[in-house]
Amino acid sequence: MIVVVVVTVVVVVVSGNVVVVVVEVDVVVVVPGIVAIDVLVDVLVGIVVVIVVVIIVDVVIDVVA
Repeated sequence: MIVVVVVTVVVVVVSGNVVVVVVEVDVVVVVPGIVAIDVLVDVLVGIVVVIVVVIIVDVVIDVVA
């Protein structure tokens, strides 16, 4: 059994002065013979969530400003 820690850091710059930094830490237990697809899925979902949040924040900033 192998324990892998995956740290994903996503930095997105919005509107020049708003920086969104998302750090995602995943602890994955890899059992020999089983591919850790969960890691890839988790990271991809995390990135998509970040993008959606950034878009929402950008729209809100535009509306407020």
